[in-house]
Amino acid sequence: MKTPRNLALASYNAIKEMMMSNAIVPGQRLILVDLAEKLGVSRTPVNNALSILAKEGYLKFIPNQGYSVRRLTREDAEDLYEVREALELSNIGKALQKMTDLDGIKLEEAKIAYADGVAIQAYSKLFLLDAEFHAVIIAMAGNQFLAQQYNELCQMIALCFRPEELESKRLPESVREHNELFQAICRRDVESAKILIRRHNVNDRFRAKNMIPAKPPRTPKAPEWMFAARMA
Repeated sequence: MKTPRNLALASYNAIKEMMMSNAIVPGQRLILVDLAEKLGVSRTPVNNALSILAKEGYLKFIPNQGYSVRRLTREDAEDLYEVREALELSNIGKALQKMTDLDGIKLEEAKIAYADGVAIQAYSKLFLLDAEFHAVIIAMAGNQFLAQQYNELCQMIALCFRPEELESKRLPESVREHNELFQAICRRDVESAKILIRRHNVNDRFRAKNMIPAKPPRTPKAPEWMFAARMA
């Protein structure tokens, strides 16, 4: 029998997975009763899960209105990419020093996975595939706390954009930049890797700022499943 804590954790993971798969999108208002119905639990663990997600920065809470998925502002995006770049630059030397043959294989697999995602236009997965490529590099430094912090940062970036906002003309450039960075890492060329990391992050920041409207868009309607219980 699941405890209240386990139910809250299960609800947290399920809601986050819905965000990652774009079943729930940035700006969308979340309806507690419908989420509970969807997940097959009571309102309490769902409410606890939403509270945790709000504290982590994934959701916004407005009194008397409830929760909605956080939508990044241009300033948010600038700050997040600034932190990402700082983490990557400060750890690339250590990562290349500690890199093993297995790390190189994992990095190449992540690079190919992103390129394949671009080729088949798997837009809903591209932010996370990009994050996985960079996360492999961070993980090579051997600091599990840093790796966890970096993964959370990348999730924040990925979960607060909509797939339809991706600029398709930027995607081939990202593939090329990944290839160039991969080659520099294989050569253990720290200085070239730093230059490429800076360039990649500058381009990503510019893309992000162009993707985010100056004014927040209207809150999107909830998907049909959220109203199914009420109509039954």
